[in-house]
Amino acid sequence: MKLRQSQNRIEELMSVFVAQIKGATAMGRTDINHIAETVLIPLFAEVYGYTNLKNLNYTEDTNYPGIDIGDGTARVAFQITSTASSEKVKDTLQKFVDYELYKKYDKLIIYILTEKQKSYSGSGYEEIIQDRFAFDKDKDIRDYRDILREITAFQIDKARKVENILEANLGEENIPLFRETYEPR
Repeated sequence: MKLRQSQNRIEELMSVFVAQIKGATAMGRTDINHIAETVLIPLFAEVYGYTNLKNLNYTEDTNYPGIDIGDGTARVAFQITSTASSEKVKDTLQKFVDYELYKKYDKLIIYILTEKQKSYSGSGYEEIIQDRFAFDKDKDIRDYRDILREITAFQIDKARKVENILEANLGEENIPLFRETYEPR
């Protein structure tokens, strides 16, 4: 079945992506996080429907405070990080408040490049947020597994678009990033 083949390749490429991030991070090579931000823009656009995403570290400031990717039209922002700790989440929330990013973005999503923790319990989240923006620690801290879960509901045309994005950035075959038609390997 072609859909199953596409889903399997997406799973394989996402696993490669996560393994590369883990390996580079272990070696102290954090530049891969900046590359990952760029790779994630078309992926998030296809998976989550945010079509006006921009890498704020390139379009706004070389080290934009608190967030990395934003869609001003959908009013959603992403923090991309390989650090999965509760402290990192709270630090991101605090920066979002300190820099008043909630005035431009209504929702914050934290994307963990490696793997998020099993749970983010404890207090402190609501005290930081104070209803200024939407953030649910159970839904808005995401990783590759959340993307894979979303993709399981995609029809073949949409799954192939995701596969092409990942293949162009991570695969050995040089498939053009925005190719609309699918040709078997």
